[in-house]
Amino acid sequence: MTTQSDLKKLAEQMAGSMKSFDD
Repeated sequence: MTTQSDLKKLAEQMAGSMKSFDD
């Protein structure tokens, strides 16, 4: 079961990888 904090962490990770990918 995924917690809200886990989702937040995952979202931040995805945003970070997308940012670096865009760069």
